[in-house]
Amino acid sequence: MVAGLLALGVIAAATLDAAAAGRFVPNEIIVKFRTATPNTDGSIIDLDGTTSNPLSAPRHRFHVREANRQADGRGQRRSGRWRGQSMQTATTTDLDRIYRVKVDTGAGVAVEQVLAAYLSRADVEYAELNPVIAICATPDDPAYGFQWSLPRIHAAEAWDTCRGSNEVVVAIIDTGVDYNHRDLQGNLWVNEAELSGETGVDDDGNGYIDDLHGYNFADDTSDPMDDHGHGTHCAGIVAAVGDNGLDIAGICWSARVMGIKILDADGEGDAADAVPAIYYAVASGADIISGSWGGEESSSVLKEAIAYAHRRGVLVVAAAGNLGSNAPYYPAAYPEVLSVAATDSSDEKWYLSNYGSWVDLAAPGYSIPSLRRGSTRSITATSVTARMSGTSMAAPHVSGACALLLSANLSLSCNELHDIVVATGDPIESGIAGSDKRLNLYEALRGAIPAAGTVRLDRERYADGSRVSILLADWDLRGAGSQEVSLGTDGGDDEVAVLTETEASLGVFTGEIFVHNAVVALGDGVLEAADGQTILVRYRDADDGLGNAAQWREASALADFSPPTVVDVKVEVHAVTATINLLTNEPALAEIRYGRIAAGPYDLIESEAESGELHTIDISGLSTQTKYYFVVGLTDGAGNETLANDAGQAYFFTTSGRAKALRLLGARR
Repeated sequence: MVAGLLALGVIAAATLDAAAAGRFVPNEIIVKFRTATPNTDGSIIDLDGTTSNPLSAPRHRFHVREANRQADGRGQRRSGRWRGQSMQTATTTDLDRIYRVKVDTGAGVAVEQVLAAYLSRADVEYAELNPVIAICATPDDPAYGFQWSLPRIHAAEAWDTCRGSNEVVVAIIDTGVDYNHRDLQGNLWVNEAELSGETGVDDDGNGYIDDLHGYNFADDTSDPMDDHGHGTHCAGIVAAVGDNGLDIAGICWSARVMGIKILDADGEGDAADAVPAIYYAVASGADIISGSWGGEESSSVLKEAIAYAHRRGVLVVAAAGNLGSNAPYYPAAYPEVLSVAATDSSDEKWYLSNYGSWVDLAAPGYSIPSLRRGSTRSITATSVTARMSGTSMAAPHVSGACALLLSANLSLSCNELHDIVVATGDPIESGIAGSDKRLNLYEALRGAIPAAGTVRLDRERYADGSRVSILLADWDLRGAGSQEVSLGTDGGDDEVAVLTETEASLGVFTGEIFVHNAVVALGDGVLEAADGQTILVRYRDADDGLGNAAQWREASALADFSPPTVVDVKVEVHAVTATINLLTNEPALAEIRYGRIAAGPYDLIESEAESGELHTIDISGLSTQTKYYFVVGLTDGAGNETLANDAGQAYFFTTSGRAKALRLLGARR
């Protein structure tokens, strides 16, 4: 195996035979339960075949040294984003059902036996060995040279229109990031709550203390400093500050880099650290996750984390791997991921790059100069930069490109970013990627700011008193400074808003207007509408790029002034765990506020991460034989809120008898 390549071996939920095919953390298992487990101290795993935990396997009492929940509501906040993506606070994910189990095999019990025991349990959704992960790069002699990849992808032409925006956050999940490097200053993500808070205190309540620049999941500390160099190199490709007279230029001159460390000083780690890192990135406001690691085996827990990020509107870019193979490589091969192969200066496949129809796009990955860790004061160019090769370097080219596109047009979804960079690439030799294309930054930017202009509203629905944000993108209007749009409603209102060209990009214009539930007053600069009426915005595109003039571009949304309601509530109680099932009349985010006093306060809260009409919220760690009262908080996509109860009274449930004692197990004597 080539030095520095990833050997990630992961077995499927019901497969044991693949254990010998890859590398795993010795004597560790990742287990996901079907429902939230009732313990509160994270020290479970009873496999003794009793009535509460039946096993089809022979009765054994295995040595379990430690069993740690991957997260207890940690890192579940998410900042708002265009088009209402994740505009609400979310506090529940599947992480509270996932455990990292450390097995003591000293008594002669193999970890595969413990794995089989978990797989046989009805309350286990899946269990798998904990795969080792590592970087996908081959280091070369450090030197500062000409960045040949930038003219190859036509970066300079793109920079004439857009150079980036600090509104875009790129999470570098890797060996960490040297946040002291001189060419990253001004382009680092900072947790403002922790910056202005107290040392040793979780000031933002996300479960991570003093996570100022990100988090170190490899060592479970708040310091994501790079002790290898790989992560800093990737960060430089994405967003080294441009036009500052220092070192190199990143693809996106202005963006915020969030450093998240999952790999150690040798460039290795495991999936049990990668998964909470992904959830942390999403919760902390990342728009793009850049991952330059992967493996040959698929992992259920990693696949779920990737899918979760995609559902939350976060684009995941991953290296295709350096095995010179056409076999799928994970997480790059997951359908939600933008997978990247590596090419050289002649647009030929870099000799170790993976390839095939499952790869989305190619990008430069051979002998790429970028930032060297540990460089803060030196003025010698070769001491602050280094060259590396691999799909690890190709992936951040695409991550940086997507950051630039999103800087220009914040309304783009993760699917649109994926499709644009793939569709606009330059043709290369067939077989390297399914698209047979290599990244072209200039053409991708033109796809994000189309000549056939587009206008968008930031939400599909608006509550009474809401701000309606408008974005217009039109390549032919670059440098115009401003652009008028017309807005109207079904009720007859007709208003004009003047949009202003953004500082981040030419050809992109933004503005706003407010909507109110009121009688129409024409020309007052406010949209008056009634509940259920359509809001329409439009402008006349003078040139669609195909010679067609005077084309109307428009977008619409709905005035939604009615709060969501609860249609039905059902509660299932199992010992000291309650599952509350809700049906609402429209998609909404739900939270359960509960306590032991009928009239409140209901100061305990469990929430869900995603909106829907059917809601299932688990509450664990309750006291035995205790009556709990609760109300339901709902927020719909328009921002309408309501607090639902049972005809003026709180809903309630009563826990049953004492739960089975939970303990770490020793050998049966």
